[in-house]
Amino acid sequence: MDIFGPIRSIGKRANRRAYYYVCSANKYYIVDKNTLEPADDFHINNSQIFTFIPNNMVIFSKFTCESSLQGDEIAQSARIFAFEEFSLNPLNEYIIFYEQNRFLSSKSHLKTVYNLYIVDVSVLNTIFSDVEKYIDFAYFAPHTLKILFDDMVLSKLGVFAFVCLVEKSPFLAVFIDGELQYVDEIEIGDLSATFVHVVKELNIDNIEILYIEKNVFDADDILNATVSYVSKIEQFSFDSEIYDMTSLVLNKGFGNQSFNFSTKQRPKHFLKRRSGQFIAIFVTAFTLFFIYPCGSFLFEYRKISHHSQQLAKIKSKEAELASKLEQVSNSISALTAEIKTIQSSLLAINEGVASMDNIKTNRAYGVRTLLLLAREAKRYNVLFDDFCLTPLNIGLKIESPDMVQITSFADSLACSGFAVTIFDIKKDTNKLGYVSRLNMEISGAY
Repeated sequence: MDIFGPIRSIGKRANRRAYYYVCSANKYYIVDKNTLEPADDFHINNSQIFTFIPNNMVIFSKFTCESSLQGDEIAQSARIFAFEEFSLNPLNEYIIFYEQNRFLSSKSHLKTVYNLYIVDVSVLNTIFSDVEKYIDFAYFAPHTLKILFDDMVLSKLGVFAFVCLVEKSPFLAVFIDGELQYVDEIEIGDLSATFVHVVKELNIDNIEILYIEKNVFDADDILNATVSYVSKIEQFSFDSEIYDMTSLVLNKGFGNQSFNFSTKQRPKHFLKRRSGQFIAIFVTAFTLFFIYPCGSFLFEYRKISHHSQQLAKIKSKEAELASKLEQVSNSISALTAEIKTIQSSLLAINEGVASMDNIKTNRAYGVRTLLLLAREAKRYNVLFDDFCLTPLNIGLKIESPDMVQITSFADSLACSGFAVTIFDIKKDTNKLGYVSRLNMEISGAY
């Protein structure tokens, strides 16, 4: 497979030429078909650059110290061992990382064995100082990744993500606020998510790391870069010095002389992956076009059936409430009729009571009037007969020996509140002297 094809295609889409950067020699090579040619006319502003960070950047060793040592004491022992064992230059800056080798340490309780990683910071600075913002992607060897990961070196250099493939278990490592996170612990963007999905489909047995700079690829470019990266893993052995991609480029070159990159070659497990992909596509299509529609139909049918049952219950409740409302209305009508009957009865009773009161009042008026007439008649020496009593007035015939006494009697009754009228005072020789008729209106008296 042409491992540089995707790189060339990326460069063409962006109108850029593809170059390979050799870290140790600080040289650029132009990608031409399946070979690398020295780039004498290199222009970095119009280029697509990739590189490989080899294992020989990192010194790997083991050291032993007392099990009683802790923290800074272990770090100091590791630093002393590194400078003495590998004759490091005291003037250079080194990153020294150590981790416990649990397998070897378990054999002794007095001594603890540590894995030791040493990287020269000046080498990193040399690699990234000139091309840091121009390198489009790079391959990292495992030991190099180990120390660069754990000591957060690359996060300071602007590297933001790695895809690690370890024994068929790929994961995405991302730097967030200076800390290393993983894909199952964070939500990542579409670009990284696409990449992780592609890596999981590759089913790779080897160990390798692919470095992606920020905002370099779209989804198609990542897919192409991953395929070329897989072909490199399939055709190269990582147990020999060929792991150093730099020496491979300088000493052996590319092309048919050492390796066959023909696009007609396909590893056996590549065909297995294709079969697996076909099965996955079939299962996906079957799910999308049959299971999902059927499930959706059943779900909607169940929802409609549930709504119909709820509607029937609501209608039944409405009918029951309407029946109860009609009964209440009938009861109210009956109560209204009974109330009207009671009101009529009370009115009749009130009228009877009023009539009785009137009778009692009229009787009282009559008695009082008679007592008044008797008293005043005696006072003024007046006799009366032919007495006629009605609820409104009293008519009587009076006689007296003196006409003045008659008028005085009438004035006295008027002063008591009666409207008195005297008719025809006449002298009658057969009687006491004078006779007259007198009418008294008693409605306003008392």
